[in-house]
Amino acid sequence: MDIKEAGPAFTTALENELIQIRADQRELAQDLTERINGVGRRLKSLDAKAELRFSSVDAQLQVLDSRIKVMDAKFEGKFETVNNRLDSMDARLVAVETELGAVGTRLEAIGDRLGVVRETQQQMLGVLVGIQRRLEAA
Repeated sequence: MDIKEAGPAFTTALENELIQIRADQRELAQDLTERINGVGRRLKSLDAKAELRFSSVDAQLQVLDSRIKVMDAKFEGKFETVNNRLDSMDARLVAVETELGAVGTRLEAIGDRLGVVRETQQQMLGVLVGIQRRLEAA
C-alpha cells in the first residue's frame, strides 16, 4: 500500500473511530441521564411518602394538642372548684375555732360557777352539820 492509499484509509479509520467514540459518549450520556432521572423519581416518591407520614403525624399531634387543651380546661375548672371548696373549708374552720374559743370561755365560766356552787354546798353542809349537832345536843 502506498502513501496515497494509506493516508485516506488512515483518516477513514480515524474518522470511524471518532464516530464510534461519539456514539459511545452519547450512549453513556443517555444512560447517565436515565439514571439521574430515575434517582429524581425515587427522591420524589420518597419525598411524597415522607410528606404523607409527616402530615399524618401532624394530624395526630393536632388531635393530641386539642385533647390536652380540653383536659387542661377541665382540670382548670376542677382546680378552681377545689380551691373554692378549700377556701370555704378554711372559713368554716376559722368559725369553728372561734366557736370553740367561745365554748372554752363558757366552760371556764361554768367551772367558776361550779366552784362557787361547791363552796356554797360546803358552807351549807357545814351549816347542816352544825344544825344536826345542835339538835342532837338538845
